[in-house]
This record gives sequence, structure tokens and C-alpha cells, in this order.
Amino acid sequence: MARTRSKSRATRPPTSSPAGSRSPPPAGTSPPPVAPDTTKPGLKLALSPATFRAAGSGATFSRKRKVGTRVSYRLSEAASVRFSIERASSGRRSQGKCAKPRRSNRRGKRCTRYVTLRGSFTHKGKAGANKFKFRGRLRGRKLRPGRYRLRAVATDAAKNNSSVKRKRFRIVIR
Repeated sequence: MARTRSKSRATRPPTSSPAGSRSPPPAGTSPPPVAPDTTKPGLKLALSPATFRAAGSGATFSRKRKVGTRVSYRLSEAASVRFSIERASSGRRSQGKCAKPRRSNRRGKRCTRYVTLRGSFTHKGKAGANKFKFRGRLRGRKLRPGRYRLRAVATDAAKNNSSVKRKRFRIVIR
């Protein structure tokens, strides 16, 4: 017994799509995975002026210019930048490090060590140039006259941290 085939066959859709259009992936398959963002945000930091008077009252940072300094920074991508303050203190060289002065290291060479103050503040930055006014206040208190460093670390949306950037500044009485 011989089988006869029908001459009319169901037409299949073309396997390749015409140039310029994309067809959805076949059912039951997922799209190719997207590579995670592992690039650190680039950060550049500047203070102008580096010597200034601290504000007697008000916020830690603002846009007005009466006292304080202008903090300007540049980001390679949008990121949140955390700023903290380090105060300069005297120290003594001990075992290759600058340590707190103690009786045991009193004959060590003098050095400057920086102690991180409690508290920090965050500024949301866009890709490119950003700036704000730092008024010389932290945690609702005026910084006392002396030498300090502003420490900045940028964190992007994928939680990648930039390298730490530091700039020195001085608070004066005037």
C-alpha cells in the first residue's frame, strides 16, 4: 500500500528575520544575560578656597556663599558621594606607622596623623561636574580652628566604590 502525500504543505515562518528588525527569542528560552556593572566610578575632588571660616549655625552644606568653601568634584558616572572629615593630630613614628603619642614611643620621630571625626554627609552627583558649598560644620556643630582633610568616596548604582580622594583644608577664626 503506497502512501500519497498532499502537495499543499503548511508554510513555516522564515528562520532569519529581515535586516533591521528583531524577532523575539523562541518560547522557553531566556534572553542572553547582561554583564554586571563592575566599573569603579572615577572621582576628582577640589576645594576652593582651602582656608576658610566655619559657619556659626546652619546646615553642613548649602548653595549660598558667605562662609565656608566650594567643594567641586567630577564623576565619570552618576553616583552618591560620601564625605567625611579627618582632623590633623600630632603623632610619633612607631613600627613604621604614625601612632598616637604614648610614653612608649616618646623618642620616635614626630609625624602628623589624621583622625576621622564621627559623622559624614552624602551628596548625590551626576556624571560630570558637581559642586556644593561646605560650611565647616559636621553633625550640627562648627568645626574648631585647625587643619583637616575632606575624604570622599563615590558609590554608583551597582554598589561599586571609587578610590578614596582626600583634600586638605584649614579652618580659621578671622
